[in-house]
Amino acid sequence: MTVRQIFHLLITVLITLTTMSSGLAQKTGLQEYPMLGISFTIPDGWIGQETDDGMILGHQSIAGIILLNTHTYKSIEELKSEAQSGLQDGAGTNLMLSGTPELLDKQALAAHYEGTLQWEPAKAYAIGVLNSKGAGVLLMALATKSVYQPALENALRQLRKSLVFTPPKTGPIVDQWKNVLQGTRLTYMETYTSGSSYDGGIGGGYSSDARIDLCAQGYFKFASNSSVGVGGSGVSGYSGGSDRGAGTWKVEAPTGTPLLVLTFYSGEIQQYQLSNDGDKIFLNGRRYFRTTNGEYAPDCP
Repeated sequence: MTVRQIFHLLITVLITLTTMSSGLAQKTGLQEYPMLGISFTIPDGWIGQETDDGMILGHQSIAGIILLNTHTYKSIEELKSEAQSGLQDGAGTNLMLSGTPELLDKQALAAHYEGTLQWEPAKAYAIGVLNSKGAGVLLMALATKSVYQPALENALRQLRKSLVFTPPKTGPIVDQWKNVLQGTRLTYMETYTSGSSYDGGIGGGYSSDARIDLCAQGYFKFASNSSVGVGGSGVSGYSGGSDRGAGTWKVEAPTGTPLLVLTFYSGEIQQYQLSNDGDKIFLNGRRYFRTTNGEYAPDCP
């Protein structure tokens, strides 16, 4: 979850803020999420409500809201880069970085924002916290400019200080995906052709495929091939790894969603969100064919 995604959540939050009523489950005190390896304590006087994207906190007498969500950043530099992005949606929301982001410690970065939210002058204060054990946490306090007060920021800082990170208890999902993927070849194929729309014209098209061999020893081999042709001519490219592959692979679920993580020896990291529909496997929503035997077995010893 990035700062930009949190900003998108703000619009829905402000529209539906009146739904924070006794009719919905309200949370106070210690909150524990063992699947994420994250726990925190809601400050006294504040109540929280879970959303599909995280948690919203409100107070009876302190104007504004606090948002809490997870992220997958691994460095302060990544947090700084995202903090500088701000948000402009062309519909009255324009929140931009105000001043320079402040390094709170080796694991946390804070930043102030000013601008408008749905055409109303607004201010925000955000803290991004890194977590070497899994998903990090992004916290944001927001209010219209006329009612923004230090008490809102103080509550955010108190919430941040209460954060405790432990190794995530991912349950069986990571092991299940490891068992499904190790010792397999995953192949993605896509083709498109178009004929000429007039006599004597030249047709064209393209084809692409990608192959990932996930060896049980923990390394992977990666190859891709693509071609674009017009009238029979084209270009193509192909790359592969060494005897010990192109890098190492693992399955993790830092935010509860299983990810296939490929770490190339060059330092490049590629992540694919894993899902399935019966025996069909999808990486980032694209169907990959899983094979283990014969001509289509993985190139592993």
